[in-house]
Amino acid sequence: MNRAATIIMPAEMPLMDARKSHAWSPIADLPSDWQTLIDPTLVELAHKWMAESQSIRDHALLREFVARLCRQYAIETGAIEEIYHISRNATKVLIDQGINAALLTHGDTEEPADLVVARIEDQHRAISGVYQFVASQRRLTKSFLLELHQVLTDNQRTFMGRDSLGQWVERDLPRGQWKPWPNNVGGPGGFSYEFCPPVQVDSEIEQLLAWYEAHAAANVSPIVEAAWLHHRFVQIHPFTDGNGRTARCLASMVLIKAGWFPLVVTRDDKPSYYLALQAADDGDLRPLIKLFTLLQSIAMRQALRVAAEIQGNPADL
Repeated sequence: MNRAATIIMPAEMPLMDARKSHAWSPIADLPSDWQTLIDPTLVELAHKWMAESQSIRDHALLREFVARLCRQYAIETGAIEEIYHISRNATKVLIDQGINAALLTHGDTEEPADLVVARIEDQHRAISGVYQFVASQRRLTKSFLLELHQVLTDNQRTFMGRDSLGQWVERDLPRGQWKPWPNNVGGPGGFSYEFCPPVQVDSEIEQLLAWYEAHAAANVSPIVEAAWLHHRFVQIHPFTDGNGRTARCLASMVLIKAGWFPLVVTRDDKPSYYLALQAADDGDLRPLIKLFTLLQSIAMRQALRVAAEIQGNPADL
């Protein structure tokens, strides 16, 4: 088996034909005009949510709202990458009642129910770990990234990719460690996308973390930072598989740290999500920030409805 062969990950294939080829280059810092990328409506919503949340943070209804949001996050983040397949009806059941294999019925999944639930639980432990990470005020480090990847892939032992001859092969997944061989993407019409070479991963991650610290010190908007950190991490693609899941955890970390909510990207959002990532590949973060703004606005409006219910003042939002 040729370890240096180009690897194509199934989740990255749907939009290949529409993408430009990209040679690898080091990640770039935020654009100097990042302040212009912020939607004032989100700022207003965030201020309202932060004001409303002060008195209800420990209320059972809010805790249940966040718990359901985390279960939705856990199910959808793996479904996007197709590490399991689960019906929409089963998704709703697990969000409502809890992540439990006994709740799945025949036809809800294409894989064994126990395996699907085990992999969903991996994603749930990861987002729970992000909350704990924020609460403990730990610094974002390389060791945390490796820990996070280990959790996300705990029940994923292998991945599928194409070798240098274009054949699908199943390989062991290195979990909790940087990629040992290139994971560039190729496709029809000569399309190619080069991610960071393995030998450069460590230095690129160090640069990513240094800029992240600088952005925090400069009070960069959470929504801008979430989009930037997510995209630049995916550009590096430091792991053999699981990069998208890790990136969504990192974006969620930024938002949770601000007192906001996890970034729930659903299967319905997948086309616009990939198109926004493609625009960011070409140097334009605006579509990704716009999508993240939409998703976070939805969560905030839902949270404000919960706050209104708690306070007995139904709001017209």
